[in-house]
Amino acid sequence: MIEAIRGFAGQSRANCICDVCSRDEVIPNNHERGRGVPVTANQGQAVKKLTQMGWSFVKNKLRCPMCEAKRRAYEFEKGKHVVPAKWADGIPEKWQHKFAVNGHATGVETMTAATIAQIREMTPKQKRLIIMALEDDYDDTAKRYKGDKTDLAVADELGDGIMFGWVSKVREELFGPSGENEELVAIRAEVAKLRSEASAAAAALDKRIDAVCAAVGPKAARA
Repeated sequence: MIEAIRGFAGQSRANCICDVCSRDEVIPNNHERGRGVPVTANQGQAVKKLTQMGWSFVKNKLRCPMCEAKRRAYEFEKGKHVVPAKWADGIPEKWQHKFAVNGHATGVETMTAATIAQIREMTPKQKRLIIMALEDDYDDTAKRYKGDKTDLAVADELGDGIMFGWVSKVREELFGPSGENEELVAIRAEVAKLRSEASAAAAALDKRIDAVCAAVGPKAARA
C-alpha cells in the first residue's frame, strides 16, 4: 500500500507499507491532485524508487526486501525459477540441476527485461560502504555486532539502495557468521537473571508455605 503523507517542511512524501508484513518506508514522492479528489501518491514514481531499494510490486502487491526474498524462495521451490541475470544467455550445464523440475531442466522462467531488472547485485562501491560500516559496527573479538546494530540496521543507515541481504553476505564472508549483537546478549543475560531470581523467590515462598502448613496442622489446631 502506498499512501500520500504531508507535513515534512512542505515536501511531499509517501508512506509505503509492505502488504505482507506491514513494514513501512517513507520516501520522497510527488502527489497527484485533482478537483474534488483526495491527494494521492504518485504510485509509479514510488514503485520505481522502491524497486531500486529491493522492494517489489508484483500483481498489485507491494513487498519489502525480506518478503520479496521469501517469495522468490517459495517460487523456486515450486519450480517457477528466476534465473540470475548473468545467465540470461543460458544456464551453465553444471548449474542446470538447480533449476530443474523432477530432474529435468524445465519450468525455467523466461528472462524478460522486467525480471532482469529485479535481480540486483551490489556494486563495488556499495560493497566498500558495507565493509567500512562493518569495520566500525562489528566486534571481531566477540564475533557479533556492537550495541544494537544488525544487518538490517546497517543497510538502513547506509541507504544508497543497499539491501540487508548484501550486508549479511559480506558479514558472513569477511567478519563472522553471527548476526547477533551486544544488546541481544545483554537481554538474554537479563532474562536469565530474572528467571534465576524468580526461581529463588518461588523456592523461598514454598518454604514459607510449608512452615505455615506445619503451624496450622493438627497440633496447632488443638493449642
